[in-house]
Amino acid sequence: MQSHLLPHVVSGIETSSSQKNIPALFFLPGFPDEKESFDLIASKYRNSHKIIQCCFPGFDVKTKSLGGGQLPRKWGYDFDLLIEMTKNTIQENTCEGQEVYVVSHDWGAALTYMLIEKYPTLIKALVACDVGVSHPNELTLKMVAILITYQLYLGIAFIMSQLCSQLIADLMVYFFPWKFIGPAPYETKMPRHPREMHSWMCYPYFYMTIGRLWHHVPDMNSPLRYGVPLLYLYGPKKRIMFHTKKFLTKIDQMKNDTNSILSVSRWVCVENVGHWLHVEKVDQLENEMNQFFKDIQKIETKTKK
Repeated sequence: MQSHLLPHVVSGIETSSSQKNIPALFFLPGFPDEKESFDLIASKYRNSHKIIQCCFPGFDVKTKSLGGGQLPRKWGYDFDLLIEMTKNTIQENTCEGQEVYVVSHDWGAALTYMLIEKYPTLIKALVACDVGVSHPNELTLKMVAILITYQLYLGIAFIMSQLCSQLIADLMVYFFPWKFIGPAPYETKMPRHPREMHSWMCYPYFYMTIGRLWHHVPDMNSPLRYGVPLLYLYGPKKRIMFHTKKFLTKIDQMKNDTNSILSVSRWVCVENVGHWLHVEKVDQLENEMNQFFKDIQKIETKTKK
């Protein structure tokens, strides 16, 4: 794998410059998920789209051995580098003029917001799962306490994996009391075995923590600001939500301009599910995505008349 690209696998309809009318679906999961995290939903589109399934660098390493595995790059990957790797992966697997729809989850959604901030014309539309944008003035003490607790803890585990003992750092991650103080304690399905979640995979938390301290975290605003339609889905069965009300209100406001492509943007609360809704509610996700894509085509046809 080229070091300037995200780990990825390509399937579906192979395209060339003469077939740019076939859209591409770019799947980007978060922590600690591998490329196969979106397999269940990606399989629904392999006969109609070009499929590009990615993951964060290093997350494709498969070992259940505590203290096993390591990152391809010492100290992992900061967000500026991840943005460029994501952009490169999209460009090298699509042709100029081909429509690219991103489907992302967790840190994958956060990274996509950063990507759009820097390259606002790179993608056609975004389907974001369970991580939206949180406005600081709307954060509650409960949200702040939970976010700081687990993100700082995982950031420290990453530092220990690089400076001290990877085995001890892995044990820190493995025995973290997710059920008691984690943000999403009610999960029944996860796309990855907990033993495959290693401390050196925690570099997004490390770079987010030090970035906040040094005021160097790439901007993460709503894609609507840059003219990118958004379908946002989240599960309510969590201790905290990864968005605030202002984010949802802004999406609702887009419906007022019926001649704008942004009017197709909407949010969906997927009932009876927590964080990994793309694993537990595949059929509903497919239905919502299909409607979103149809709405985009409909508004584009309308505005061309």
